[in-house]
Amino acid sequence: MDKIFWGFLLLFFNINLNLGNCTINLLPAWLGYLFLLQGAAQMLPESELFGKMRPWCTGMVAYTGVLWVMDILHFNFYLEWINVLLMLLSTLAQLYVSYLFIKAMTDVAQRRNADLQCAFLNKVWGVAAIADLASIVLLLIPALALISILVGFFAGLCFLVGVHNTRNAYRALCNQ
Repeated sequence: MDKIFWGFLLLFFNINLNLGNCTINLLPAWLGYLFLLQGAAQMLPESELFGKMRPWCTGMVAYTGVLWVMDILHFNFYLEWINVLLMLLSTLAQLYVSYLFIKAMTDVAQRRNADLQCAFLNKVWGVAAIADLASIVLLLIPALALISILVGFFAGLCFLVGVHNTRNAYRALCNQ
């Protein structure tokens, strides 16, 4: 569970270092997906649903790794619609991976008859999903996009708190 928490932390926070024409994301998404991939492999004995995360995480390690290298080399697409499409695909994949995590943890909670705080995660995920998708759709209206970005940021923070609480509840369950 620790790797899954750190994976989501890396996905939800971006810290960029700008060096002239070069941008380096110090918390790369590919590393977050790599942690999620490893965490899903460790949790697979708890629920086969963690296996559904693995191909998505593998694909996103490659995809976000290529984007990370492209950012470092200052190679990006100059057609705005391609950037929006890539952002949308990346967001959809991230939302799907986090959805699969919630479903897998819900399965673990049901199998072990335990409260792993999954209801909270599910609610916060819904808010984050709507806000993240709205921020992309509303790129044409900057003021509304900013509002949805802020809502998505706070929902992302709440999601991380929820993952942390789920991790602690799972640890307590394993230590019984």
